[in-house]
Amino acid sequence: MKAFRRSCFIVVIFLSPAILSCRKDPSLYRVKNLSGNKVNVFGHGGMGMMHRYPMNSSASLEECVSAGADGVEMDVRMSADDELFLFHDASLEAASGCNGSVEQTPGQSLSLCSYKGPGSHRLEKLRDFLVQHVSGDLLFALDCKMPDVFLTNGRMELFADSLGSLVGRLGLAARVKVESQYPWFLRLVKERSPGSETYLYCDDFQVALDVSATQPLDGITIDREKITPSQVYESQNAGLKVTLFNTRTEAQNLRALLMNPDNIQTDRVKHLVEVYVKRRELN
Repeated sequence: MKAFRRSCFIVVIFLSPAILSCRKDPSLYRVKNLSGNKVNVFGHGGMGMMHRYPMNSSASLEECVSAGADGVEMDVRMSADDELFLFHDASLEAASGCNGSVEQTPGQSLSLCSYKGPGSHRLEKLRDFLVQHVSGDLLFALDCKMPDVFLTNGRMELFADSLGSLVGRLGLAARVKVESQYPWFLRLVKERSPGSETYLYCDDFQVALDVSATQPLDGITIDREKITPSQVYESQNAGLKVTLFNTRTEAQNLRALLMNPDNIQTDRVKHLVEVYVKRRELN
């Protein structure tokens, strides 16, 4: 089996037509990880960076759900009055018609803010999306973003309070995976929502492993190009689940899948649902 997986991995790298045989072989679906021996497929910001709908918009998130993904990854920021909104960039100007930042703007104003581009896509509140999906088994990966000043002005604690309170009221802790580059924030989240999983968002595998020795982490989130298959195994052997992102093509989807992670955040949702999610229960 190991020999087969290595051969398929080489095939994927060189984009050989034989990649189709790797898709169909049952061995590809015999995953062994810390997540029930299956890879959870998440849409990156909904349907991904290259989709017609803006990332984190209601339209993109709902299409991801309809496509059959296991879950959705969302970028979460806290407004000036402690409401949690879905938005990726540090500045509102980067992707919307508004100015300033989420952190400096009251929730009422953010609710009137729309993304740039065709259509009318307003900024979405995390609460509104979660409420619509309380029933069912959809998973939620929450990439919690905040400025560095939150480390010293008490806003980090308020962020953790708001998130923990919301998740607790809705009874969604077991379906939530919280990501952050700040280990202390993840510790706060774990205290307020013990049932939620916490993932350190990192660029260096060894640093993440060292942090896990002192912090109560459930996993790491890392660019698939910054970790090797053997390091994925090492992480899981240490009790840390692995989330991979930066899969923007079909070939990259398969490369990530062959690395045997626990979760993949993909920009090609429909492809990974077709070649993996719909087939894994049949193999």
